[in-house]
Amino acid sequence: MARAEDIQLSAEEIGAEIGSLAQAYDRDPKELATQLDRTGQIVTLAGDIIRTKALDLLVEYADITDESPQPADAAEEPEEND
Repeated sequence: MARAEDIQLSAEEIGAEIGSLAQAYDRDPKELATQLDRTGQIVTLAGDIIRTKALDLLVEYADITDESPQPADAAEEPEEND
């Protein structure tokens, strides 16, 4: 989905996410960025951001209805009266 839609990720978006994580964990953003880069988790973080963007795109274009599908057997079976 992300490739098909050519979803891009900027350095600013990664930086903003690192800033949010640093604030949530009461850490210095630069130290956290260094740690994520050193451990290879920056790639995982980037993947998470891209997946979130792809999901947002799917939700934006989703055609949501209030109809609930009926099971195939429900239409064929008569109601029982006690």
